[in-house]
Amino acid sequence: KLAAAGTLVAVVAVSVPGRAETGPQPLTFTTIDHPDASGSYGTAAADINAQGAIVGYYQAANGTYHGFLLTPDGFTPIDYPGAIDSFAFGINASGDIAGTYGNPYPGTDDHGFLLSSGTFTSFDFPGSQVTEAGRINSKGDIVGLAITGPDLHGYLRSDGLFTHIGFPGATQTVAQDITDAGRILVRYFVGSVGHGALLDDGVFTTLPDFPGADSTEPFGMNDAGTIVGHYT
Repeated sequence: KLAAAGTLVAVVAVSVPGRAETGPQPLTFTTIDHPDASGSYGTAAADINAQGAIVGYYQAANGTYHGFLLTPDGFTPIDYPGAIDSFAFGINASGDIAGTYGNPYPGTDDHGFLLSSGTFTSFDFPGSQVTEAGRINSKGDIVGLAITGPDLHGYLRSDGLFTHIGFPGATQTVAQDITDAGRILVRYFVGSVGHGALLDDGVFTTLPDFPGADSTEPFGMNDAGTIVGHYT
């Protein structure tokens, strides 16, 4: 699933050829708590765009989940019309938002959505029982996961058309993120062991596992090629 709970050790893999090192920079942490969050899960920030707009989701007192957009003007609800649970997982530079809704989530009635210019569009990978939408790039391409029969696989949705993404030999594959150039970050599992890969023009390149880790799972990548994730 794209919505993951738990505290894990973070690892950052950096691959930015030609970038000048300027030394450590001071960091400022800002806590984000939705005023209506009172469930056991709390508030989760999922993505941020170049303008600093943040999308995420929170759990309400009744156990339902709701998406949000956070800008300097405050919180804006992102709830798919009529859905019990909604999650905002990705936002691009134009402010288009990708996410997932369910009745309830997780279940067999999960669907992806695109929110663009105030209009929701629901979509499903063809033939799937479950579709979850994750990140979106500046072109409006969306990546995520789907369950089609026994197959939990990733997908790319581009111009309304779907492409199946499955790492060879993997038991599960998730298309985790996508750059503006169309490079896709993939998280895949062989049994219960997680690994990462990049997908460029239909060709997979395996990412190195964190040294000594049992499982390495990438979760995000920027246009410079820097990847973040966790390991166990």
